Amino acid sequence: MNRPLSDISLLVVEDNSFQRKALMHQIQALGYPLPLEAGDGEAALALCQLHRVDILFCDLRMPGMDGMALLRRL
Repeated sequence: MNRPLSDISLLVVEDNSFQRKALMHQIQALGYPLPLEAGDGEAALALCQLHRVDILFCDLRMPGMDGMALLRRL
């Protein structure tokens, strides 16, 4: 069963705020709702514990918990 785009939860994890905002804008332009956002892996992990996330866009190289460490924790 296909869900409407408005029911899909997205999370953008990117330490560069300009790139994060640009990706979020592109996602919204495709018709998806405003994604959740995090600037690092720790914040992303906390958001994933609070919200159901269907799609994760994640930078692999970030200070602290990088994208690969985040994926292993999830």
